[in-house]
Amino acid sequence: MAGAAVGALLLAVAPQAAAITGAGDGPLPRVASRPQGLYSTATGAPFVSRGANYVRLATNAAGQVYHSTFEPGRYDRSRVIAFLEQLRHDGYNTARVFIDHGTAGGDHGIGRGLGTYDKVYPPYMDNVADFVKEAAARGIYTLPSLDMFPTNSYYWDLVGRVNGSSTPNMAGRNLSYLDKGRVAAKAEYVANFATALAERIGAERRTAILAYQSDNEVFFEANKAPYHRMSGTVKPLNGVTYDMSSKAQRQQSADASLVEYTIRVKSRLTAVDRDALLAVGFFSYQAVGKTGADGFSVHCDTTCSPTVDYRYPLRAGILSYWGAVDVLDLHMYTYRGAPVLDAHAMGSRKDPYIIGEFGALRSAYGGDIVAAAYGMRDTQRQMCALGAQGYLYFTWDTTERLASLELFFPMAEQRGAINGQLAPIVRPDPCR
Repeated sequence: MAGAAVGALLLAVAPQAAAITGAGDGPLPRVASRPQGLYSTATGAPFVSRGANYVRLATNAAGQVYHSTFEPGRYDRSRVIAFLEQLRHDGYNTARVFIDHGTAGGDHGIGRGLGTYDKVYPPYMDNVADFVKEAAARGIYTLPSLDMFPTNSYYWDLVGRVNGSSTPNMAGRNLSYLDKGRVAAKAEYVANFATALAERIGAERRTAILAYQSDNEVFFEANKAPYHRMSGTVKPLNGVTYDMSSKAQRQQSADASLVEYTIRVKSRLTAVDRDALLAVGFFSYQAVGKTGADGFSVHCDTTCSPTVDYRYPLRAGILSYWGAVDVLDLHMYTYRGAPVLDAHAMGSRKDPYIIGEFGALRSAYGGDIVAAAYGMRDTQRQMCALGAQGYLYFTWDTTERLASLELFFPMAEQRGAINGQLAPIVRPDPCR
């Protein structure tokens, strides 16, 4: 049975020896967002995002893993073209990619390190533009994930000018959303990235960007200030002082800051691209052992347990209703059914959401890729029933044994076994 099943899967997505074509002349129709969902501005028809995450990884001199997809000297254009050709052949319309912000040492990334002042590193941006153009030529939108901001002196000088002095009682990832200087740098980065891309592909072709994703996964850290203890105060970027001994005010400080964060980022983005969409990624409370937003009840100061995950994701409904986000991007690996999308997190949302990452852990399927393929098909159906409007598998063909990605089945493994159950040419309707 297993052999027959694999054979049926492979037949549906046999690779083509298609000619490699250059980028087309016409722009893709802009995709827009409304409470009912994403839609094409050319036809008004719903836009269902289907595709994969394209991920290349490498390690730097310090042994740190980074996203190397667009790194000058590492950008593998022939492999990119093969990936995009397969997506086109199989009927997909979206590729999600990661932009590396770099390190202070400047040995990789879009920032090139302290002491440099480029808004974006030109050779790196050239590779991003090449990917976007080649994807668009095949009818494929790009969803770039822009975590943090480039690690160089241009942005860190901006942080210093905005803050004036050190920001009290904030630390770790919390600074990304509470600190006005870092939020200013992030907003500037997103706008600079969009501008640099338009300069390279042409302003009329920037519609090939499905959305600019400000964060791969938003989370706060309850083992870092100000949420590490039930005392003290914090005054984040909205200028309001919150009492950290109150669970309600602890939660409000995070919620209000993230709302303000998206408003500021979106304002800078639309100043350079009026109709651009802003996406924000996140994971579920259940994924990190939480039952929901609770004022960071699971916290620690000096006696932190190594077995406890102190991260808390954003409250999607609050952000959607009050913030400036256009697309919510939920990441799901261990599917738990309706509780993942409970009313507390998603019930009051006004924006559409996609599943920007879902994947199959090898151990969850006993190493059986056929079982994983059918499992991913069923997961996609269930997500559709819960209102998702997009499905991007993680990952397409990552073979680097880094960041534990070897623990997951790539979509293209064994000649596309999982792809054979997800491809639009096999299942035009992801809900069926």
